[in-house]
Amino acid sequence: MDIKSKIIEIVREFAENVPDETGINLVERGIIDSMMIMNLLTSLEDEFDFETEVKDISRTNFESIDKMAEMVNRYINK
Repeated sequence: MDIKSKIIEIVREFAENVPDETGINLVERGIIDSMMIMNLLTSLEDEFDFETEVKDISRTNFESIDKMAEMVNRYINK
């Protein structure tokens, strides 16, 4: 399973109506909120075995599946 597919699976554990389209802004659409972002952060760290730096804990990095995948890739490819 690729990273984006796994992230979609994780997001669907916390939210309903998560589209398959990876570029959609999930925050603007009201699919995820700030509380879900913290849960997603923990799940992503656990799944992909990394620790997020404080500078990356921002709404921008969680707006879409694409943005989350970019962040995860930065950490796992260090």
